[in-house]
Amino acid sequence: MKIMLIELGEFYPGELAMKEQYAKSVCFTDTTPVLKLVEVSSPLPDNFSRFGLYVPGIIRRVKEAQQEEYDAVLIDCFTDSGIESAKIAASIPIVGPAESSLHLSCLLADKFGWITPMDEGVAFHWRQAKNYGLAERITSIKALNISLPDIFNKKDEAEAKLIKLARELVHDGAQQILIGCTGILPALGTGSANKLSHKVGVTIIDPFAIALKTAEILVSLNLSQSKLAFPGKANF
Repeated sequence: MKIMLIELGEFYPGELAMKEQYAKSVCFTDTTPVLKLVEVSSPLPDNFSRFGLYVPGIIRRVKEAQQEEYDAVLIDCFTDSGIESAKIAASIPIVGPAESSLHLSCLLADKFGWITPMDEGVAFHWRQAKNYGLAERITSIKALNISLPDIFNKKDEAEAKLIKLARELVHDGAQQILIGCTGILPALGTGSANKLSHKVGVTIIDPFAIALKTAEILVSLNLSQSKLAFPGKANF
């Protein structure tokens, strides 16, 4: 099985290699995760509107995956950027980390808390949850406010703050915790979700791992998005 992981944006030194290693640790041994970058030529705005600029590049990668006979595509960003257009553009399964991990969370708990990287993401993620029809299942969303390079380079500090925020979310009524970023747990290393779950006392949901395993399940069961729901092909 071969899965394309579409990577958005700029990356700190060693991040992509670390992400690939983490992906391989999650996948079945006969699954090959292949990371593909999407870049934009224009300057990116310093807000969440920047993710919209990646959509044409995402669709090009999705079409490439279809043509090169990949089995599935993971859009590796918790914004799920371009996911609806991507599902229209391809017949192979298209998986978004937010969509897959939010729905899985609903199988495991009545209420869950959400940790996002930065304050700027809180309002966006509330809208995201509403769009997926799941806002009522979320107790609160809190920001870590530590950059991914700092998480990678200051693991103990990042882990301590994650534990603090997770405990606050549990106090708010959360029965499990969703990490709203596909870069945080890989930056902390293999097994970090289980380690944090043990320390906090509730399950920590890893969206990167969930999205990869969801892609594998869909492929193994020969399932993909309905072409009645996502008809036609996008023209980019």
